[in-house]
Amino acid sequence: MNIVFIINLASSLFLTGLIWTIQCVHYPIFHRLEQSSFTEHIHFHKGAISLLVVPVMTIELGTSAWVAWSSQSYTILHQSGLIAVILIWLVTFFVQVPLHNKLSKVRSVDSINRLVASNWVRTILWSFKAILSLIILNGLLQ
Repeated sequence: MNIVFIINLASSLFLTGLIWTIQCVHYPIFHRLEQSSFTEHIHFHKGAISLLVVPVMTIELGTSAWVAWSSQSYTILHQSGLIAVILIWLVTFFVQVPLHNKLSKVRSVDSINRLVASNWVRTILWSFKAILSLIILNGLLQ
């Protein structure tokens, strides 16, 4: 089994678990934060989550590209996984990041609701990517 695939699998599973935690626990807390500490919390969130997410997302993107182009088996599944990762990056940088930037300036219930709703796209895509990776792992182990 290829070490690049194992790193890809690990990064996808980590990010899937993290996005479900963010979706079901962390983002809903934004509604409970008081106005006086809201922007401070958002600045903390952006900095802390970036330290976790950016390196692992970069690893996942690189290893997804590597296995999609170099794999001799499960090519369609690897390519589908790469497409999911690319879509995650697009949603992250063109939807989620701008919403976080808005929220770092002013608390807005509408922006929080849009953040939570649009994050379902990433949650579903990462879950799809993780499932694809587990299907590939199962096939490789048989």
